[in-house]
Amino acid sequence: MDFATSGEVFIDGESTTALSDSRLTALRRTKIGFVFQFFELLPTLTALENVELPLLLAGSSRSRDAARERLEWVGLADKFHSYPHQLSGGQMQRVAVARALVHKPCLLIADEPTGNLDTTSGAQVLTLLHSAAIDFGAAVLMATHSEEAAGIATNRIYLRDGQVVESPNLLNHAQ
Repeated sequence: MDFATSGEVFIDGESTTALSDSRLTALRRTKIGFVFQFFELLPTLTALENVELPLLLAGSSRSRDAARERLEWVGLADKFHSYPHQLSGGQMQRVAVARALVHKPCLLIADEPTGNLDTTSGAQVLTLLHSAAIDFGAAVLMATHSEEAAGIATNRIYLRDGQVVESPNLLNHAQ
């Protein structure tokens, strides 16, 4: 959704540097899932429709079944027909996680996924993000200020004012 100011970004072995807008859109639709701090659910769509939307945009033939499966996976089978305003913050974020994973992306990007949640809901979302890596094989890239959220990470990179200040786990894996 943004462009690197230096270096090169590869997703699933493909450099994104010189891709056209249409190819970048296709890459996001098939290889990347996004979870935002403020959920970004469409208020006029039900939970099921919000999860189904990325597959409909991609032209999938079994979008409804896949959306149901993902909502069940995040524990919201009883909320298929609920609108965002009828859900708690934790439930809305679980719908957002289901939407991000509905197309089985290889990369899940989460921007402050627990920032607007209470402790219990935040823990549920962190468990889902950790499970996404295991159950779907997705690499999870999470930006967070939360030590609890960072605690689920295998590798951590610490930034201050846009500069890497510490990344002991990454350095240990590189050796």
